[in-house]
Amino acid sequence: MNNELNEKLKGLDLSNQVKTILLYSSGLNAFNEKEGEEISKAGDTFINDIFEKMNDYYTKLDKLLLMIPINSIKNIVINKIQLQLDEYDRVLIYYKDNMVGMVRFMYKKEVNKRKLECLFHDAIDNNLDICLKIKNKNIDEIIINKNDTLNDKLNYYLNNFDNNLVNIKDSNIQITDVSLIKFGR
Repeated sequence: MNNELNEKLKGLDLSNQVKTILLYSSGLNAFNEKEGEEISKAGDTFINDIFEKMNDYYTKLDKLLLMIPINSIKNIVINKIQLQLDEYDRVLIYYKDNMVGMVRFMYKKEVNKRKLECLFHDAIDNNLDICLKIKNKNIDEIIINKNDTLNDKLNYYLNNFDNNLVNIKDSNIQITDVSLIKFGR
């Protein structure tokens, strides 16, 4: 899963690394004009977060530096940054083979039945668990489904939720986010 993605990230320039991670995380079609604009805006925010981490790194690295402006940092380090995703989909920032920080980018992913099914199959194939965020009458609940129950749970969700992951019997219940996790191992 993430090992394949991390291999693809190697050798890409920073903007293509960011775009690849956003596409992987969102499940969006990059060629859809509206979704392309959303990804572009999310990418700009993501890159700014990365450069803020780099700015923090340089400030900590050399106490004599007052504050290198972020634009100067961009020119110095842009071709030497390597991004990786860990098993929790956190983006790790490497500079010259040293991890210098981690970011969580803020990008609203739309979860639908197809994405849910793909994530369940990824979890089954990679011996991972699934964490669901379910909105129940404006209260968010977190549910963890262990790997050994995923086939049964997937069938339950597919049979009891519509394409937008709203419960068929109670429209106040909706799955709003899905993540692959390793729980209690």
